[in-house]
Amino acid sequence: MLVLTVLADFTSATATALAYTHLLVAHLTARQLAVQVRILSVTTPLTVADSLYATPAPASAEQYAERQRQLAAFTDAGAICQHQLLTAPPAEVLPSLLKHDRQHDRLGMLVIGRHLPACSTLSQQLSLHLIRLIDHPLLLVPEDFAGATVPRRVVFDTDRQPVRLPESANAIPELLMQLVANRVHYLGEGPEAVEELLARLIPEALSIHVYTSAEAPPPGEIVDCVHETGLLAGLAHTVQTAYHASVVEGVIQTAVANAADLLIFVARQHTLPGDAFYHSSTAGFMLHTPIPMLVMPELVPAPESNR
Repeated sequence: MLVLTVLADFTSATATALAYTHLLVAHLTARQLAVQVRILSVTTPLTVADSLYATPAPASAEQYAERQRQLAAFTDAGAICQHQLLTAPPAEVLPSLLKHDRQHDRLGMLVIGRHLPACSTLSQQLSLHLIRLIDHPLLLVPEDFAGATVPRRVVFDTDRQPVRLPESANAIPELLMQLVANRVHYLGEGPEAVEELLARLIPEALSIHVYTSAEAPPPGEIVDCVHETGLLAGLAHTVQTAYHASVVEGVIQTAVANAADLLIFVARQHTLPGDAFYHSSTAGFMLHTPIPMLVMPELVPAPESNR
């Protein structure tokens, strides 16, 4: 069973995240995958990091009714639903709740909407605090994301550094295998049909590495790094390198150029302690990527990046 835990306030950012989650659920249940949707409701708007440590106020009748309507939609999509109105700060509840899932061998990830405009103070960016609290994949959905289809074109960014991931990372390849199409291809007549078939045979998953040095790293090295993570296990994918003076801008531009609708990367929240993390590439991706992101927190410190 895949458990999707949504940390949900009552803002438009959460509405976007819930709509995106509903797309995923409808697709996954149609493929006979058991899915549980667990909504953790908080009345405090999740706009800054401090809101993770604030005690939520009681929900109003209107808020409770709104949440019940959203839960009903997930039930209609075939999911097992659970709702909890948090009375304690999310930072106190989330770690133990996700740990309980892991101990019971349930694959899962946390979903949250990314508010716009972003808080101007890096140390108050909620998602950057959240990724340090959990050891589960974080699905981060931008508030202004307007996609209405299940993600198909998946891009994984690798920084070529060694990484150890928690067991919860197994949820990512399990999810991706259900998203990326495994189609039967038809070959028509004539040379145009051949060209069309070849285009369709290109894998929809892509591993990228943006480098800032004078020369591109060997492709084999990038392939080895991707395989080491296991995040694309069992999934056919291509590898692309690109030069850019800014890693963050380069990765986002490369993802957009490849028509990506989901960006995956490993957070280096342990490798880069304190304020260094707020100025890292990971932070840049989380704050500025215009498409949904699947962020996997690392397990233990790894060597410093040398892109």
